[in-house]
Amino acid sequence: MQQVLATLTVIIPAGGQGRRMRHSLPKLLIPLAGIPVIEHTIRRFADLPLRQMIIPVSADIREEVNKICARIDTAFPINIIKGGAERQDSVWNALKVLDPGSETVAVHDAARPFFDPELLCKALPLLEKFAGAVAAIPATHTIKEAEGNVIRRTIPRETLRQVNTPQVFLRDALMRAYESAMRDGFYGTDDAMLLERIGLRLALIPDTPRNIKVTTEVDLLLAEAILKNPEE
Repeated sequence: MQQVLATLTVIIPAGGQGRRMRHSLPKLLIPLAGIPVIEHTIRRFADLPLRQMIIPVSADIREEVNKICARIDTAFPINIIKGGAERQDSVWNALKVLDPGSETVAVHDAARPFFDPELLCKALPLLEKFAGAVAAIPATHTIKEAEGNVIRRTIPRETLRQVNTPQVFLRDALMRAYESAMRDGFYGTDDAMLLERIGLRLALIPDTPRNIKVTTEVDLLLAEAILKNPEE
């Protein structure tokens, strides 16, 4: 598995503005236990023998992200590049500078600092049969399909999954999916959706509810609680 990880590039898009977070700092720089959110996320990868890490960032946090990466010791290079207008644009920018030796690519949200790195090891064997593997948890809420404020139907939650990151893909499959989407001006809500769009098969990796995305003020409170109780 160590040898397989050596051909894996991780992309952490960090170009968003975090508009839903009412805070004086950009969302990714908000401290959790004194450490910025994005630093927690990067450090979760630090001990892995990756090929490279690419972080597309917005201009307003680029200097701080440079400082953060400078103080993290990794065996792999970290390339900080210009982020795009949308998350998908940021990942596309990263795909253009992939190391030629990268055979697989993982895309992970910068605001998910509590993922289990073992998810990557679980994903990579699945790529022998699938174009990608996606971290996910079963839906626990009742989901209604609606038109305006009128309920149309209840969707059986037994078939539904809440999708997280990391999402891990074969390099060539991800490139094909992005080339098609960008050519057609299609924007998806996650990377897996772009592969689904061109008919590629994807697998799910069981995840845990701890792998939250820090998006709102409530998420910050939950993140602090997770840090105080790391084993629960």
